[in-house]
Amino acid sequence: MSVITNVMEYITENDKLQSDIETLIKAKGFSDCVVIISEDSATAIVKVENELNTEQTLQIQDIFLQNTKFSLENIKIFQVK
Repeated sequence: MSVITNVMEYITENDKLQSDIETLIKAKGFSDCVVIISEDSATAIVKVENELNTEQTLQIQDIFLQNTKFSLENIKIFQVK
C-alpha cells in the first residue's frame, strides 16, 4: 500500500471512531458533544446544562476506555453550556 492509502485509511477509521464515541456519549443523555482523537490522547467536549457530576464523568471515561487504547490520563473531558 502507498503512504497516501495508509493515511486515508487512518483518517477514515479515526473519523468513524470519533463519530461512534460521540453517538455513545449522546446515548447517555447528553444533548451534544464533539470527540477529538489524536495519536496519543482523546478529548470529549460535552454540552451540559449543569456541571458534569462524577457519574457522568465516569460514564464518558468508560466509553473511551472500552473503545480506544488510551488510559485515563490521556482522556480529557471539557464541558460547555
